[in-house]
Amino acid sequence: MRIIAGQWGGRRLQGPKGRAETRPTSDRAREALFSILGPRITAGPFIDLYAGTGAVGLEAASRGAPEVILIEKARGAVGLCRANVQALDASQVEVRQADASRPGPLPLAQVAFADPPYGLPAEAALNALLGCELQPGGCWVLERRSSEPLPVLPESVAVASDRVYGEARLLILEKVT
Repeated sequence: MRIIAGQWGGRRLQGPKGRAETRPTSDRAREALFSILGPRITAGPFIDLYAGTGAVGLEAASRGAPEVILIEKARGAVGLCRANVQALDASQVEVRQADASRPGPLPLAQVAFADPPYGLPAEAALNALLGCELQPGGCWVLERRSSEPLPVLPESVAVASDRVYGEARLLILEKVT
């Protein structure tokens, strides 16, 4: 696992050993995600719920996100996040050990990303994600298994993009205005 682009492009990250609680987003899916998000990355805070190793949030920081908050509940994964943040000297990245549904106070996000464990019901992950308030022009990103049906969205949320990369499905969601 590595950072794909930006100031830390090519740098390796620590990943889970053996059968772990984390399932990192593939390089291919991350590269596509950041291509889709474009300038949104540098426009404001990036919140990574269910952060795992922190790879997605650290990719955002590498590409210029001014503030990144990694939210992870599992102790081992929090340790990986902290080790990766320290190895990159990523001062704009905060790691919080918390449940994604109760992360504590958060800034208004430009991008809020959730890649929950595949076993977590889509509705629970969606509720945690939509609990992140957005800045104007911001978006939510939900990664799910490509074979799963789409979660039911509230009327105030629209799918801006729905892409599949192998087993990963990336849904870019925006507020309906």
